[in-house]
Amino acid sequence: MKAEVFRNSDDAQPAATGHAFEMRGEGFVNKTSYIENCESSSVGRALAMLGFEVRRGIASREEMEKTSRGGAAAASKAKPPAQPAPEARPPASLDAQIKQAWKDAGYEPEKLTQTLNKRFKVEDGLSSLSVEMKEQVLSGLRKGAA
Repeated sequence: MKAEVFRNSDDAQPAATGHAFEMRGEGFVNKTSYIENCESSSVGRALAMLGFEVRRGIASREEMEKTSRGGAAAASKAKPPAQPAPEARPPASLDAQIKQAWKDAGYEPEKLTQTLNKRFKVEDGLSSLSVEMKEQVLSGLRKGAA
């Protein structure tokens, strides 16, 4: 998918473009929303090429919750991974990775707990999340979609 960004509506050529490719059925999200996922990626890339800093994703809370629920179901059906499962990692290490990724994304560290509480409808931030949910948060931060 290709996204084009124009600075003005009368521009003949786009100021920036972004490309992305997703296939139906690769991962839980792409079973139902591969087009939306691809669109978000291509638009984000186009905006980044134009110089915009994309700090937050455009996925809704409902989409993130659906991903979290589906990720757990998909993980139980998946073949055993070649690497140790994410659950084998110490939770503190995963928490530290999330905190570092949050900081690297330019977010204020003190707002992590508040954001997680609001997004996942929990009360204690990271300590309220399952390992699967933490993996989703970390993955989103690393992709720029937290």
